[in-house]
Amino acid sequence: MEGQVAVRIKAKTKIAYGEELLVCGSVPQLGSWKLNDAALMQCQGEVWSLATRLPSGVRVELKLVQRPQGGQVLWHGAGPGGNANLVLETSIGRVGAQGSRFVSIEGMRQQLGLDSA
Repeated sequence: MEGQVAVRIKAKTKIAYGEELLVCGSVPQLGSWKLNDAALMQCQGEVWSLATRLPSGVRVELKLVQRPQGGQVLWHGAGPGGNANLVLETSIGRVGAQGSRFVSIEGMRQQLGLDSA
């Protein structure tokens, strides 16, 4: 699809059996900040990942959401207290252009081992 780039968001973390990790954010592919429409990450061992296509050449704001079975969800963001949104700049999708990268993940590397690939 034109105007979009492939993005893989990965987080390394341990959460309880039966819990889910989602990505909720500012674009429709991530639910447009509606938790019910957030993208579900897939788990392999301790690594959670989401492969999706996002609009190219934009800043996407997002948070990771930990959803326990029958419990209150936990929002994981950047900065002190994890309250700020994570910011991902997506590639413009051209050969030789800079790839997609996180520009605001302060505190998340230690908390969830967040990375984009």
